[in-house]
Amino acid sequence: MKIDNLPKRVIINFTKKCALNCEWCYVHFDSQSISRDKLIAVIERVSYLGFDSITFGGGDPFQYKYLSTVITKTKELGLFVHIDTHAITLSESYENAVLLENSVDLIGLPLDGSTRHIHDLMRSSVGHYKIIKNKLEWIKSHDISIKLNTIVSSVNKEDLKNLSKLILNLQPVRWSIYQFWPVGPATKSASKHILEDKEFLEGIRKIDFRAFENITTIEVNTAESRRSTYPILNHNGEVYIHHEYPTDGFQYVGSIFDKGILAKIGTLCNQEREQATSRYIENKNVRKAYSK
Repeated sequence: MKIDNLPKRVIINFTKKCALNCEWCYVHFDSQSISRDKLIAVIERVSYLGFDSITFGGGDPFQYKYLSTVITKTKELGLFVHIDTHAITLSESYENAVLLENSVDLIGLPLDGSTRHIHDLMRSSVGHYKIIKNKLEWIKSHDISIKLNTIVSSVNKEDLKNLSKLILNLQPVRWSIYQFWPVGPATKSASKHILEDKEFLEGIRKIDFRAFENITTIEVNTAESRRSTYPILNHNGEVYIHHEYPTDGFQYVGSIFDKGILAKIGTLCNQEREQATSRYIENKNVRKAYSK
């Protein structure tokens, strides 16, 4: 079942809990219990409705022991599998290495500063920078495609040039840069992190894009470019989208299991923005090259 003008990706957030307490996080954590079977049913429904890709995020997916079963099932359904992780609960085990190499197309990790001080300040977590650097070394020792994610706010905006040099050295397949967006729970920290469009773009211009050619694709995401471009699900299949401008919150759409949910999503969502869509197309080609 497909409707051509629909987004091709959904985000499934694990909203029970998170080991971090990032001030600007948009996820509303609700402590709802998580059932492996229910989550697999959600994924099967997503596949049946014609979506091509799933991004697993929210509270870290690696917190849950049955993640390997869920991810393996997702891949068996032919979906593009993208996991975003804060890496704290990502153990450097043989089992995780096999899972990532065989069933994950793209893994995203945060890097919000060129130094320990800046990154840890952004993540409100002392020692997180060191965790990320160590986990990146482990992941890079395996055949796994990496996407680094950077939130840019007034706190770290002056660090973009130095951060770009660090990213260039790490050579991920993609670097996604996001302007701070005070949406949902993040509105409470707007006064500290707010960054006007002009300031954000001034910071972006400090990056030497030419140095990244044929190494890393840089994806620049302004706040408003992300509004209503994909449905957001929690692990129980409840569907949300960003409210229409200028409301900075989320609109409940229904359950992914509801009759007519696809039509509702189509009415309220636009197609995925081009720069985000390319991350899945490009990375498919990268994986093909690896397999030759």
